[in-house]
Amino acid sequence: MSATVQTGSGYFFMPEHIILVGASERPHSLGERIFSHLLGSSYQGKITPVNLRHSSVAGIPSYSSLSKIPGQADLVVAVIPPDHYDSLFKACRKKDLHHIILIQDWENLPPESCKNARSTIQKHHGDELNITVCNSAGIQLPSLNLNIGTQTDYPAGHIALLTGHSTVSRNINHLLNTLHQGVSRHISLNYNLSPTTSADWLNRFGHNRHTKVAVIHYNPAENQRELFSAIRHFTRHTPLILLSTHYTNDTDKAILRSLSRHCNFQPVFNTAELEAALKAHLSGIPVITNPTILSDTPIEWLRTTADARELTLDLPTDVPSIRQGCIGSNPTPARIHRLALEQLQNPHTQALLGIISPDTPDAYSIHQTLDNLAQKTSKPILV
Repeated sequence: MSATVQTGSGYFFMPEHIILVGASERPHSLGERIFSHLLGSSYQGKITPVNLRHSSVAGIPSYSSLSKIPGQADLVVAVIPPDHYDSLFKACRKKDLHHIILIQDWENLPPESCKNARSTIQKHHGDELNITVCNSAGIQLPSLNLNIGTQTDYPAGHIALLTGHSTVSRNINHLLNTLHQGVSRHISLNYNLSPTTSADWLNRFGHNRHTKVAVIHYNPAENQRELFSAIRHFTRHTPLILLSTHYTNDTDKAILRSLSRHCNFQPVFNTAELEAALKAHLSGIPVITNPTILSDTPIEWLRTTADARELTLDLPTDVPSIRQGCIGSNPTPARIHRLALEQLQNPHTQALLGIISPDTPDAYSIHQTLDNLAQKTSKPILV
């Protein structure tokens, strides 16, 4: 009978010993790029390189096979060609190394190589082995100064990130840099090849005190029941944003939004929506479904956007001061302050959204007035 593979996530999130199979000094090779990032990330654990031809790599003693490495390891990371996977998996099983992460430039391999890799991975996964297949972006744990991938170090922060493509990881990391934010943990899976799915990894993420919000790259090809079950469980303790980058028509979006109400996640469909969602979650502002609007221009144009996001707008009318949320052109900061206070004192007001035209003469002063008022009230004020 096969031994049961460990299901806990400590081997990944707190590894003390990592074996890198395929470590190399050959410039620009995958083994060199990943080994260089490992060495440069000031990870404090033990790193053991495996290289068939050299007794040392980057000055660190290397072994020609797993069987010759003394002791055990928490994690085996392999950056070797897929043709060698079968022998790798057999060696891991023989040495009781249960957790393997495969990293490869899959897009640059011929289809036949990927097909053979899939067959070999499926053959061995679950038989004492837990196999995860990653894109070249790999995995990062900034809190441990650990970077196992080809992308530059991700700054430490409060966002757990799980994607199915290296480019998506890179784009989100760029967005986080503009927001002056970082990640608590990141993994870029190859959704087509990895037997461990985004649902599996979301379950492994669990509750983490460093994570304020998770961003999950939606994979419509995996088991949807398992995925949304994992999301619903995860969102009991941590907010989650589901990023969909594949083509979605109105029906697809309606289904995801319906599921979001049941599973308590936030679906987004482009970078602008992701940026807005991250800003909202990281600011600590609660979810707002019924904002009260004060604007210096008519705001009928906002209804279409609100309807698309299933928001109900509260457009106060108090003739002659306010008509359907519009307070008239050229308002003074003092008048804005009075009207805002009146709305905030209304028990039905959930949050106040002030929309001020950039060409309003006192626009800057009005912004400052509302920003100062926001410091003195428990209800959110957005400008």
